[in-house]
This record gives sequence, structure tokens and C-alpha cells, in this order.
Amino acid sequence: MAGSIYRLFQFIYRLIQMSFYFWVYLIKGLVLYSLLPAVAALWATSRMVIWQQEDMEMKDFFKSHYDKYKQHRWTSFSVVILNIIVLVALFFINQSNHVISLAFVIVCIYLLVLINLNFIYMIYFLITQNHTMKNSFALAFVTAIRRPFRSFIILVLLVSVFMLMVWNLVAFLAFGPCILGVCLNVIFQQLTNNE
Repeated sequence: MAGSIYRLFQFIYRLIQMSFYFWVYLIKGLVLYSLLPAVAALWATSRMVIWQQEDMEMKDFFKSHYDKYKQHRWTSFSVVILNIIVLVALFFINQSNHVISLAFVIVCIYLLVLINLNFIYMIYFLITQNHTMKNSFALAFVTAIRRPFRSFIILVLLVSVFMLMVWNLVAFLAFGPCILGVCLNVIFQQLTNNE
């Protein structure tokens, strides 16, 4: 009994440590340039924590995966800028009282969902199948549309992590990245096994 409680607390500690390194490396790249490498490193590190249980130092493992995907900084920059542009457009569209503004709101929400789903799928293809960025983007776009159930689950996960941030910022800072990494690994492991 004491051994299982110790393992549980050790697992929770590793998840919080993983979240800490995610925030450190995200801020290290000023968020704009480090979103893709930090999320890719988070995904790979959470896979190690869940499935492989290696006793490798978390900092070294996270840093090695961050450095592996560091060359994709411009892709990260473009994803962040596109999200900002769509969110700003959504804000200004909501300020207007035109009849057609609802159509623009729907288009903006669709673009926001598509950008973020493509980002998640692109990281999946980069990490697991070692595709080039161009091939990963093309496969991500097709897969986001061809796999609506998986895309819906990912969308629910992203909204849930956002709601955690709205509900409690401290809980989001401590558990948001590890929840995202663990859930993405479970979703893609489960759904990859089913295909």
C-alpha cells in the first residue's frame, strides 16, 4: 500500500515537473518562437513518463526534444500570429452590430479551430512519423477533416484546458501542460491502435 502511494506521488511530481519545464522553455523562446518545440517536447516527455517509465533526468530529456524541434521556430511563429489575428478579428467583429457579423464570427471560429487542430496533428506527424514540416502540414490538414471523431476529442481537450485556465490559473500553470500532454498521448495511442 505504501509503495503504491509513493508511486502515485512520484508520478504526480513528474507531471508537475514536466509542466514546469514546459513553461520554462516556452518563456525561453518568448512564446512566439517556442510554442511548437515546447509542445513537441511536452508530448514526447509525457510519452516517456506514461509508457516507458525511464529513469532519465526529466530536464535532459525535455531539453533534448526541445532542441530536436527548435528549427521549426518560424512555423511556431506563424501559428501564434495566425491565432492572434483571428482572435483580434473575432473581437472586433463582436463589437459590430451588423447582420452579417454572425457569419464572420462563424468563419473566425472555424479558422481558429482549424488552425489549432492542424497544429496538434502537425506535431503528431513530426514526432511519431518523422515527416518533414511540409508533409506534416499536408497530412495534418487532411487528417483533421478525415478523422472528425478524433478532431472533436482534441477540440474538447483544448477547450477543457482553456476552461481550467479560466477556472483557476494556478491549477492551469501546474497541471495544464501535463494534462494536455498526457491526454494527447492517450488519445493518439488509443486511436492509433484502433486504426
